[in-house]
Amino acid sequence: MLQLIPPRVIGVVVDEIQMEVLTSGRLLQWVLVLIVAGVGMYVLRYLWRIMIFGSSTFLSFII
Repeated sequence: MLQLIPPRVIGVVVDEIQMEVLTSGRLLQWVLVLIVAGVGMYVLRYLWRIMIFGSSTFLSFII
């Protein structure tokens, strides 16, 4: 689900620029949303890789 946030945010920001309603405060909010989504994706990918390699190591000892 986090992968869907950046394209949506970019679309909203572009729409707000076109309608000329984007303020610096609103842009800062969207940038923070992108940063939080990016950090969340990084953490989840890291944990996913740890689980994959940990499981492969565990299976190598069993087999």
